[in-house]
Amino acid sequence: MFHTGDVVYVDYGERPICVHTRVVLAVVDHGSHEYVVLTPDYDVFTEILHESNPDFTRFMLPGPHGGIPRGVSARNVYAFAPMSAADLANYTQQGRAEAEAEILRRGAAAAGVGDADPGPMVGAPEIADGRRWVLAEYVPGHKIGEEVELSSGAARDGDWAIHRVPDLSGTVHNVLVSRVADADLESFCEARIHRCREAEAADHFLQTGYRPGGAIVVPALTKHVADKLHQEGQILKERRKLREEKGIGKGKTKNPGGNKVFQPPRPRDERQRDLFPLPLLVEEPEVAKKRLNSAVVALNSLFFGKEIHSAKTCISISDLPQGQGDVLRSLIHRLGSLGPPPAGACYREALQALQVPGGSYEAEPGVGDTVPMDLSLLSLPTLKGTGVDLESEMTGDVGEMIRDFEGYLLQDASAWASVAEEAARMKPYNDPKMRHRGFYREFLLRLQGCGILTFSHRARGRVGAFTVSKKPKVIDGQRFLRQRLILDCRQVNFQFRPPPLTELGSLAALCEIEIGQGETMYIGGADIADCFYGCRLPAGMESFFCFKEDLTVKEARALFQDLPEWVNDLDEHSIVSPCLSVLPMGFSWSFYIVQQLHEQITMQALSLDHRDLVLDAHPARDFRSASVFEKGVFKFMKRCGMSIFRSLYDFSTKGNLRREWTTRVTCTDASPEGFGIVECELGVDQVKEIGRWNERWRFKRLPVSEWRPRERAFNYDIASDLFTAERPGPPHGVNQEYVANDDFVEVPFALMQPERWHTAKVGMWKDTSEHISLKEGRCFILALRRLARDSKQRGKKVLILVDNLALGMAISKGRAHDFHILRICQQAAAISLAADFFVRPRWVPSEVNPADGGLKRNRSETERRVITTKAPLVSSSRPGIGRPRMAIAEVKRDSRVLTGTIAAIPAGRGKKVRAKTSSRVVKGRLSSTPTTAVERMVKLGKEKAAKSEEEADHDMTLLEMASVSEAQRNQYSKYLISFKDFCKEHVKEWPPEDLDWMLADFFDDMFLEGSSLAVGEKTLAAVEFRFVHSKKGLLRARRALKGWRKMRPPTSRLPLPKPVAFGIATVMIARGFKDMAIKVLVDFDLYLRPGESFDVRAKHVVRPIPRSGKQYQKFAVIIRDQDMGKPDKTGTFDNTILLDNPTTESWLGPHLCRLAKKVTEDSPVFQFTPEEFRKQFQSAAEALGLKHLHPYQLRHGGASEDLNSRLRDHIAVRERGRWKTDSSLRRYAKTGKLQKLLGDLKESHLEFCQQSVRRMPKVLDGTLPAQLP
Repeated sequence: MFHTGDVVYVDYGERPICVHTRVVLAVVDHGSHEYVVLTPDYDVFTEILHESNPDFTRFMLPGPHGGIPRGVSARNVYAFAPMSAADLANYTQQGRAEAEAEILRRGAAAAGVGDADPGPMVGAPEIADGRRWVLAEYVPGHKIGEEVELSSGAARDGDWAIHRVPDLSGTVHNVLVSRVADADLESFCEARIHRCREAEAADHFLQTGYRPGGAIVVPALTKHVADKLHQEGQILKERRKLREEKGIGKGKTKNPGGNKVFQPPRPRDERQRDLFPLPLLVEEPEVAKKRLNSAVVALNSLFFGKEIHSAKTCISISDLPQGQGDVLRSLIHRLGSLGPPPAGACYREALQALQVPGGSYEAEPGVGDTVPMDLSLLSLPTLKGTGVDLESEMTGDVGEMIRDFEGYLLQDASAWASVAEEAARMKPYNDPKMRHRGFYREFLLRLQGCGILTFSHRARGRVGAFTVSKKPKVIDGQRFLRQRLILDCRQVNFQFRPPPLTELGSLAALCEIEIGQGETMYIGGADIADCFYGCRLPAGMESFFCFKEDLTVKEARALFQDLPEWVNDLDEHSIVSPCLSVLPMGFSWSFYIVQQLHEQITMQALSLDHRDLVLDAHPARDFRSASVFEKGVFKFMKRCGMSIFRSLYDFSTKGNLRREWTTRVTCTDASPEGFGIVECELGVDQVKEIGRWNERWRFKRLPVSEWRPRERAFNYDIASDLFTAERPGPPHGVNQEYVANDDFVEVPFALMQPERWHTAKVGMWKDTSEHISLKEGRCFILALRRLARDSKQRGKKVLILVDNLALGMAISKGRAHDFHILRICQQAAAISLAADFFVRPRWVPSEVNPADGGLKRNRSETERRVITTKAPLVSSSRPGIGRPRMAIAEVKRDSRVLTGTIAAIPAGRGKKVRAKTSSRVVKGRLSSTPTTAVERMVKLGKEKAAKSEEEADHDMTLLEMASVSEAQRNQYSKYLISFKDFCKEHVKEWPPEDLDWMLADFFDDMFLEGSSLAVGEKTLAAVEFRFVHSKKGLLRARRALKGWRKMRPPTSRLPLPKPVAFGIATVMIARGFKDMAIKVLVDFDLYLRPGESFDVRAKHVVRPIPRSGKQYQKFAVIIRDQDMGKPDKTGTFDNTILLDNPTTESWLGPHLCRLAKKVTEDSPVFQFTPEEFRKQFQSAAEALGLKHLHPYQLRHGGASEDLNSRLRDHIAVRERGRWKTDSSLRRYAKTGKLQKLLGDLKESHLEFCQQSVRRMPKVLDGTLPAQLP
């Protein structure tokens, strides 16, 4: 329930992530969680503020101190700009009016609108029938039967209504009022008082009447009430136990298992082998027993998901099964090591403090609070002539990034429009004292005295300055206050890309360290004073951190003694901007840069390798038998380690670094029907090498060295890169932020050989309706329960292999979004805590999972027959290749086989029967299909029938063949022939038995011969197209392709500049190929692929329609008409593109139309072959001194020209070029390479191209002659 002025945060699932702030203005309906809210754009509307709102992916309340919710980055929050109290009051009034109107529209009452305080209670006027409204409930300070004045909009139901009444403390309550006649008032009050007494008694015995932290504020009185409630609770507890002993209690039939899938095992000997539910112990001393039983209850609740009231008790641990006895002994030992709880700590009082109505946690005042700026208390370094120069000190990729920050760190050009809009709404905050010009000058003098102030001739960004309190410093017993200078860089941060994840040393990373038995690890810590302000910014970056006001050169000379030389050369009336010369606190990149600098300096000083650093997402170095002189460890600890909630992290600071890895490795697999668990024994070193890698480290943020927004954005080539032909992904490029970690070590496939493993447990599920991921999780828990019963696994690290990546990551993380998987994580945690072992899940592909075989062998013969009957039979004449087998009679009755199609029907091993169908059956089957589609299918059938038996795609239907174009199939055939020749040369068979191994070997051969990566990618695509059943199994080939890509990155074709395109067209006209020149210009203007313009028919060139509006006055071209049955590369038809370029629309469209009139309506506009055009295109390019140009570069060149000349924005270019994702456009915003290409031309050729642009309209008209360069 929310009230006026409350702030909430909602996430609509946008990408990039954007969390929106909402301020509640008024209440519409508490029951349905509908409120009138105000947005940062100052829009007022009604919205459901609850998790049930389907528009929300996340609904969050404010964090500590009313700030941003935990887990949400400040840069992802769309917050309010500073607002005055008067403005907020105006919006609140507007919200109340909106709420009243909304309630009236629904026909309901308007009671409780907003959270306005109710008016004073005065005598209610008499009703026309002599009855009055009186209180029907007790409120402190008021009596039942007291008259009230009911508002006109109160919610009513006959003679009853809801009214808002304040109590003595000012808290407003919604109470029940009734309309009563004077004669009935006395009896009404007696009846209502009797009802209230009954309710009060129920509250007393149910312990719901006491409100923790409410009106009772005296500690002694609070303790007295708590003791009384405890005594009453003991009485009720004893009564409940007595009823249970008589067999009539509520928990008589309680089942501690509570799970229809994981029932506690009930062996024939009635022994309890499972750990859960753990029993309660009664033999220990009172204090120890209480702590032990609390731990037992907690573990049982964690495993079963609820409190187990019927857990058994035992008098002696020796009476328990060995597994449970070991667990209780371990718990007693660990609780003893933990020591007693903090003195004075009380669970009840802690909960009461957290449950105080309207209360909030506030940190101890002092450190971190915003305070008025005091220049004498500022904690700043003195860097006159000193400090770390980032440009010279930083090395490697980060150093290059710092030196070229405009190319790496700044936002992409496509984002500047939205960035400018957001930054305009973000006003930097300055200390109020900064408004006074005298104080502002003193502030600048203080910064210059510390050597951290400089000047810029142009302010590219503004920052605000304020201070927060810093931890006081004690010198010689005296306490000195200090302040930390903070710059409000929110506006500047918008202009920079978000920094990568800073890899820090966390407590989890520290627990990954392994040391030997009996060895001790020593850790030292240090703090760097004024760390950020000790690093000087690279040249040019300081202009982004200019302060609020500029100075004239005259003012600067009068105020400062030391000025940069370039300032003294300016006119005294010129403007300069004072700015910070060091890394500011508040800049989003400061922490990342400082961390990288700290790592580099530490590694250089101690001669360390990066592997010696203890960081997140990295396996820890083996420190067994290492001394301080042999190895060093550097950690920049996360801030949580020094949090004010320090005691909350005590449990996670205790980790057993001496755990040994167990030699038993378990692998699990599940299906909807059953599960399988297999085990094997490996060496400790092998298990350790696999287990030291966490599945959470499989992916990482894109390294900074691969950012380069103005280069990295254009890495994919539409023509040669295979991945650009895939189905477009989500609108926000998640894969652009996270990439696969190339250093991640996979589980070796050699260990997955089935003969190494033995079956440990198989079974069938009773419930087969659950999701497969949940089944995998349940099988994982079964494996853990098996391991927990083995005393040899206690205190060890356990490795378990799964083939569900999502499950492996969830268990590694310890939580999941889905509740069912979250329960799996909780059960895994409960078992690992009870059995005292560490679980490391690792993922293996399903294709190599050895547990899959045991799972399949467990199926009964009846189930196997059912599955065989329902599943399609697969021919085994070729390994890994097959198609559904049908009986010959079924084939003869099947009318789906087309005319002219010869289908090979495997009737048995090595035997094939050919069947044909008549055209009459085909016509009847395809009568509802468009004629062009029928013709195309018949053509495919003839094409398939015309092939020789060796070349025929017997395992491919006609629709599968139609999934790619004929040209693409021919290209696939070419690559397959090369691979086939390689196989016959080495293994003398086709297709090879081990297709994956042979393809990986073929890639090695092609790489050594110098082939391009595109050849390997297209060969893989051809193999997957031909052998579709092996698509998911080509793991080694894909890995080889990944290595090929790393050793020889792909290259992309550059866009063709406009002068070069026009120059090529001019050369073609001069040589008598005017039609080809028009194709060059049309492809360039319309961003056409080379083959698309060849398919343009005369009827596809659309002329303007006179007197039909401006929108119909442009020439247009229809690309990939649906009547032709041939979609474009993205699978779409009927793409209409306008010839609306202002520089060409007046002459290019008419010339194209004249060309179309020369042929019939259904004939192609361009009457030459692609080979002829490509030959003339390359010849014309060579005449200009350019070699190896491709017609595809015309498409790229047109997009690049329009984008860089600002003729069209990114969205318009993407729609015109029919690209599905923004990543396809990124190469076109880079003009440097285009300028380099023009610069490589001879001066005479460049002048010829530039003249061609100006002369082209008249050259096409024939008024000017076409010349050769």
